[in-house]
Amino acid sequence: MAVYSYAFQLYYDFSGYSDVAIGSALLLGIRLPENFNQPYRAVNLADFWRRWHISFSNWLRDNIYYSLPGKRTKWMPVLGLVITMALGGIWHGVAWTFLIWGLWHGIGLAVVRLWQLQRRPSTQWKRIGGGILTFHFVLIGWIFFRSASLETALQILGRISTLRLIPEGVSMAYFGVLAIAAFAHCVPDSWRDRSLGWFSARPALVQAAALILTAVAIRYTAGAGGAAPFIYSRF
Repeated sequence: MAVYSYAFQLYYDFSGYSDVAIGSALLLGIRLPENFNQPYRAVNLADFWRRWHISFSNWLRDNIYYSLPGKRTKWMPVLGLVITMALGGIWHGVAWTFLIWGLWHGIGLAVVRLWQLQRRPSTQWKRIGGGILTFHFVLIGWIFFRSASLETALQILGRISTLRLIPEGVSMAYFGVLAIAAFAHCVPDSWRDRSLGWFSARPALVQAAALILTAVAIRYTAGAGGAAPFIYSRF
C-alpha cells in the first residue's frame, strides 16, 4: 500500500510542481509544454515515457540516445535504450538505487522494443493487460528510486512478497484519499475539458470560493504534519 501511495504522491507532487511552473510562465506570456499526460494509463513502458516527465524523456532521447553510435546495427538501438536509461538514473543521483532504477526501465524498454518488432496484433484485452503490467512494473522501479539504500529496497520487496496486510496500519480515510487520487488520475480527457470549461465560465467569486474550499480540504487531509516540500525539487 505504501508503494501505491508513493507512486501517486510522486506523480501529483511532480505534475503539480510542473503546473506551477507552467502557470507562472503564462503570467509572463511564456507558454511551456505540458510535462505529464496521465502516465499511469500507459499501455506499455514506451508509452509511459511518452507521458511521464516529457521534457526529461525528450532530452534523454535527443541528447543521449540519438548520439550513441551503431544506430544502423541490429542490437545497438536496443542496447542504446539500456545505456540511455542507466545514465538517466545516475542523473538523479550517484547511487546504486538510481542506477538500478535506470537499468530496470532501460531493460524494460528494450523488451518492449523487441516485442513491438514482432508486429503482433493488438486487442483491447491486450491493452488492458499491458496497462496493468506496465503500472506494476513502474511501481517496482519506484521502490529503488525511493529507497535510501539497496538494502532497504530489497527489504521492502521481501516484505511485499509475504502478501501480508496489517489492517490497523491502514485507515479508511487513507483508502479514501488513495481512491480519489487514482480516480482523478484516470478521468477521461473529455470530462476534464468540460470541467475546466465550466469552471472558467463561473463568476470570479465562485471560483475563489471553490479554490478556498479545496485548499481547506487539502489542509484538513494533510493533518498535523502540514505541507511537505516538493519531492522532485531536490533533482
